[in-house]
Amino acid sequence: GQLKILKGRAGTGKSTVLRPVVSALQSKGYDVKAMTFQGKIADSMEGDLGLNARTIDSYIYSWSEYDKAAETLGRGGLLDLEVQKDARKNLDKYQKDQFTAKSVIVIDEGSLVSHSHYELILSKIEKVGAKLLIVKDDAQNKAIHGADISAAMDNYTDSPALKTVQRQREPW
Repeated sequence: GQLKILKGRAGTGKSTVLRPVVSALQSKGYDVKAMTFQGKIADSMEGDLGLNARTIDSYIYSWSEYDKAAETLGRGGLLDLEVQKDARKNLDKYQKDQFTAKSVIVIDEGSLVSHSHYELILSKIEKVGAKLLIVKDDAQNKAIHGADISAAMDNYTDSPALKTVQRQREPW
């Protein structure tokens, strides 16, 4: 299906499990995009998965700029040459952030993502037939704004859960 969820507490190996998954998806020609709620987590995703991870808000900004440029060029009529040039430049610049049927979006710390963010991401995914992989820890904090949509999504997918903490092996 289009939606997969990987659950596990901190240290259970979610990133370790994701590395070969991301590699396999890329080898099959998928464009894997990594996003998360916070910049610090995006930095961690980059190191763990080797992906260009960014915040969801940076993607939203990019989508908005792309849509504005497309709307400007789609108006037709006589456009100032400089306006056309800027719009084409923005289309090119923000094209890489658009989803396609060959996109797989990985969202880390999925429990922290707000309802409004999920609504926007899911609408874009549905529109083009992309895939979504949510990585989350049900024991962590939940989204500040709105309901925990990632918990509701659990009802629509068979979500594997990693249960054994691997990172910390020393008994306390």
